[in-house]
Amino acid sequence: MTRSPRDRLADIAEAARRVDRAVDVLEQAEARGAEDEAQMAFDALLYRLVVIGEAVKALPGELLARQPQVPWSEIARLRDLLAHHYYRVDAQIIRRTVEAPHRRTGRGVTCRPNHGRHLRHPGRIRGCRPPGPARPPTSPVPASSR
Repeated sequence: MTRSPRDRLADIAEAARRVDRAVDVLEQAEARGAEDEAQMAFDALLYRLVVIGEAVKALPGELLARQPQVPWSEIARLRDLLAHHYYRVDAQIIRRTVEAPHRRTGRGVTCRPNHGRHLRHPGRIRGCRPPGPARPPTSPVPASSR
């Protein structure tokens, strides 16, 4: 079964919400000194970043081109790093990457049930808007992987 671009954008929005939750749980666990809980929250965070990257990689180029300020290729490369080079993941870089910019990106993706035609923007996927500008403070992908 193939997922539509609208479905992929909804997947990104849902994964972004779950990244927010994982970051909150991670911070709370760290404050309490609950190392196992913090590790599970960090693992959940990494998984949701993989989901976001996989969904981004499946979006059509023309949709990505409409939002050139979003670092789509960096998001896809982060997914590749997490999935294939997990041993090179730097937890500090991941944390800096998701803390501020992610919260803006996640709120920017909106998908609502909308079975009508989008009148002002007929080329837009109905019911969904891709995220607005958000750039991580540092690239999560090491320079040697670019």
